[in-house]
Amino acid sequence: MRCRRVAFLRAVNVGGTGKLPMAALKRAAIACDLTDVETYLATGNLLFQSDLKSDDVKSRLAQELEQVMGDSPALFIRTHADLTNLAAANPFSDLPGNKVMALLLDDPVEPGAIRHQTIERVEPGPGALFIGYPEGMGRSRMIVEAQARGTARNLNTISKLVEKSAA
Repeated sequence: MRCRRVAFLRAVNVGGTGKLPMAALKRAAIACDLTDVETYLATGNLLFQSDLKSDDVKSRLAQELEQVMGDSPALFIRTHADLTNLAAANPFSDLPGNKVMALLLDDPVEPGAIRHQTIERVEPGPGALFIGYPEGMGRSRMIVEAQARGTARNLNTISKLVEKSAA
């Protein structure tokens, strides 16, 4: 079934790691027979359509990125419906979107995986862990061990991708 999806790449063009021009990401997606390909921001957000299952897209895109980058970043694929549900489930709607992160994960977070929490708030969500940073991420000393196996986007970005993936 053809549907609009978003691929989120982990650790791309952030803090000097995983350099990948968005034009190269777009070419890699087209080489995987994805259509209506579009990138959003320079942090590894790829919108596309495909008849393939998400796992097949993930596998093909990972192989193509391995050739382009010499390594493949972790990939997280979400449908428009997944993103809509994620945005609607935000438990921290009292905070601005730039102070709420959705840590996208493919596996649930184990109890005790969050340490050194002070004023931050954490709640599980559909396919993600929501983290509210009332004072911003830069001041936080919280350690989220699950972060090593996921990728985070703030709610402003998630909301914009909901809008763009609806088209």
